[in-house]
Amino acid sequence: MKINQPNRVPASRGWHWINQGSRYFLAYKSQWFITLIVLFSFTFILFALSPLFQLILVIVFPLISAGLAMACVDIERGQSMSFTYLLKAKDNSNRMNIFRYGLLVIVLIIFAQLLSSLFLSLLGVSSQEVIDAVKLLKENEEITFTLILSSPVLFKFVTINLLFLLPVMAVNQVTPVLLAFSSLTALDALKLSFQAVYKNLSAFVTYGLVFVVFITFIILILKLFIALLLTVFGENSKVALLVYMGLFMVSLMSLTSLSYCSAYVIFKDLFTGDN
Repeated sequence: MKINQPNRVPASRGWHWINQGSRYFLAYKSQWFITLIVLFSFTFILFALSPLFQLILVIVFPLISAGLAMACVDIERGQSMSFTYLLKAKDNSNRMNIFRYGLLVIVLIIFAQLLSSLFLSLLGVSSQEVIDAVKLLKENEEITFTLILSSPVLFKFVTINLLFLLPVMAVNQVTPVLLAFSSLTALDALKLSFQAVYKNLSAFVTYGLVFVVFITFIILILKLFIALLLTVFGENSKVALLVYMGLFMVSLMSLTSLSYCSAYVIFKDLFTGDN
């Protein structure tokens, strides 16, 4: 593919990316579900083993994103999709730069955390207060807006961290796909992605807000549904819990698939002009 300088698109394109991405998902939704079951299982096992493996996951995920973007190309060509695309990037000609980008992600996250810590200290929040805030989050099984708003330190901590991590998340949505379909170095692709996000900040804000609306709607619906199930089957019903967990996993896999598919649409729209 020919890679151009990033286009500037209107804010409404954020919805377009999600809408178009849904077509890749819906065409092979069963295969996407199987793929993500494999991915989630692999992720869960590594998270349970050691914190070191969690670090490895961060490095490896750009390769997974690149492989799933390659799946979208084959879907366009009328080919099928399978979980083997999780490893497809190992055959990509630019695989070493995709791997190097995974290392850069670690640097970006550390840099974002340092900036957020510095900003929190400027706001008068001490490191001990931050530690206590994180402890409070870990102790609560359900993190709600009420919990965050009830603690000024917790509110500042969550808000500042999100502000500094969101640009990293936006860039990370684009860069692995850009590397998969170019011969750019990891650093050059990262710079180009930053340009794309900066030029189209309004579209990325729309994109993120749509996902937030989806997530909020799903959470509310699932809460109402589990309340209904517990009323019908009883407070301690295992059937109700299994149905609830099944619907939760389907919702999670649908949104994750949509994220991977829409990342490919973003790449095409901003770097190839194909919208």
